[in-house]
Amino acid sequence: MKEAAQKTGRIEEIEGRRVAIFEEPSEQDIWKSYIAFPQKGVVLAATNEQFLREMLSRMRSPERERARPAL
Repeated sequence: MKEAAQKTGRIEEIEGRRVAIFEEPSEQDIWKSYIAFPQKGVVLAATNEQFLREMLSRMRSPERERARPAL
C-alpha cells in the first residue's frame, strides 16, 4: 500500500479499508482502478467504485444470503 501511495498519490478509505486509486488517461476518458487488500493473501481490484464497495461490504458481513447456493 505504501508503494501504491507513492505511485498514485491517492489513498482513500472505502468501507473501512484503505484503497489505492489509480487514474489513467485513455483516449477521451480517464479510467480509474481501485486496489484493496481486504484480507491477508487477498487482492481486490475493480474499475467501478460501487462494485468495490459492494464486495468489501459483503466480505465484512459473510452471514448474508449467498448469491448462489453452496455446492
